[in-house]
Formats: sequence, C-alpha cells, structure tokens
Amino acid sequence: MAYPNKEPEIRKIYVPSKKELETLRFVYRERFMAMKESDDRTKAERNWDKWEKQWEGWRVERGADQWQSNHVVPMTISVVETALSEVIDQTPRPIILPRGSEDIAKARVMQHIFDYTWEVSDSDLAVYNVMKDALIFGTGIAQEYYWKDRRMVQNLRMGKDKKEETSEREEFDYDDCYMEVVKLQDFFIDEKARGFTGPYAARDCIRRYIMSIADFRLFFQGEIWDQFNNVKYVVPGGDTEYYEFYQPPKGIHDKDDVEVLWYWSKKPDDRLVIMANDVVIVDRPNPYRHKQLPFARCVDIKRVQRFYGKGEAEL
Repeated sequence: MAYPNKEPEIRKIYVPSKKELETLRFVYRERFMAMKESDDRTKAERNWDKWEKQWEGWRVERGADQWQSNHVVPMTISVVETALSEVIDQTPRPIILPRGSEDIAKARVMQHIFDYTWEVSDSDLAVYNVMKDALIFGTGIAQEYYWKDRRMVQNLRMGKDKKEETSEREEFDYDDCYMEVVKLQDFFIDEKARGFTGPYAARDCIRRYIMSIADFRLFFQGEIWDQFNNVKYVVPGGDTEYYEFYQPPKGIHDKDDVEVLWYWSKKPDDRLVIMANDVVIVDRPNPYRHKQLPFARCVDIKRVQRFYGKGEAEL
C-alpha cells in the first residue's frame, strides 16, 4: 500500500502513467485513509473484537497458578441466536408491488425474475449471515452484484497415435446475480455517510479483498478486467493480514497473497477503480445501470447520526 513519503517496491517493475499515479494517490492516500481513520469507524472498530469475543465466549489460556475458573454462562450467543431464529423464521425478502394498475403486469414479471435469482443465489442464507453480523456487531453489510465464477478445466482424450492429449476450456460454476455478506473489517465507507440513501448517503466506499496471486490472475487476466494490461506487474505483498484478535498459524502460502481494493464512487464521479498492491487494474465508470453503490446495510439498533449501529453484544 502506498503511504506518504514511502515509495513502494513495486515501482521497480511498474511505472504508472501520470493519470494512474493520480488515481493511486487519490484512492490510497485521500479516500482510503479518510475512510479508515474516520471518527465513526474508529469508535466502532475499537469494539468489534470485543463483541466477537463476547459472542464466541472467548477465554484466554490459563496459567498454572490461575486456579479460579473464568467460565461464564454464554448469554450473548443465546440472545443472538434466539433473535436470529425469530427473524429468519419470517423469511424476510423484498416484494415487488405495482404502484398503479398500469404496473401490474410488469410487477408480476419482475417478481418472478427476482424469485428465480433469489433461489439460485441462495439469498436466504446471505440474509441470515448479514443479520447475524448486525446482531453481533450492530451492523451487517451486503453486496449485490453479477458474479461469474470462472475456472479453467482440462479435457482428456486419446489421440490418433493412442497418446493422451489435453485441451483447456473455460467453465463457469456460477453465472448470475449474487448477494454476499461483506466482512465488516474489510469494508470502508465515506467518512461523512450515515447510510446509503438520503442527504447523508455515502458518496463512495471501498471493499478490501485478500487473494492468492493465482486466484487474482485467474480472475483479472483477460480482456474484461485487465484494462491497462497491468495484471502482469502485480506481485504478492501489501497489507494481507486478515485476522483481528487472534493470530492464525503462519505457513509458506501466506507469502502468495495480495491485497486488492475495489473503490466504488457515485459522487463526485461515477467511478470504479480496482487496485492490487499499488498497481492500477481498472479505472472506469460503474458498470451497473443503476449507478449506485452495490451495497446495503442492516443494523440492529440504529444510531440516527451514525453509520454503524448498536448490537446485542454491546447491550
């Protein structure tokens, strides 16, 4: 990640154009830093680990001389799971209704399209996940987008000389609209936002991904995403830590990860910028016709003047 007064190592092999350099500075130094260090986020982030520990019933390892029990009744998880079961039992989902008689036929068609997409994308499970985050952390974030799960498969056949031959083809395990819960720690919102609608709606936001370099190249290489032919310059590195209060085991494959930022903006510019370890991959208008940020928010108890809500763990 690029920070002031520090030249990233990637500049030895990737020299950005003037426009790309301006984009890197704008997204990394101006918007990412402003979102990350905003007062609302820092106040909420300070307690996220605490709420997750509380829900997990997290207990630190005891020493030999610490003979007193630290076991407690898991009240938080009981409250969260009880509330969640009541909400999910109602099967919450949008209903498309006509405003007038002239919209009846169109609304019926749109409802069938919506129901089909909801079913194939298993959106009931996505709603469950988003609401669970809302109950634990106070805020749950969902992203809705068109997803193509691309991979390359090998076909094996016997050649004329009775030798095995292979051919490669593109395969899509999923190709439709999709809703996904976004990890709260990897989502950064406009520092002045109080929601996604209204006078204080978010102007822009960033979603952070940690990907293996192999998965990154598989997804981004090609005519659709490699807009500037810069994917070849991306190397593993950057801020690739994906844990919060616990330290996972370290392995040899940790060095193969790369940090990818997706910057979405609707004001002042209609824009989607994708960057990986200080390399600009995409810089173009929002590809969706609705021209909105493709995210939604669910809160447990709303703080009217703040983006982040209050959850059951905090109560």
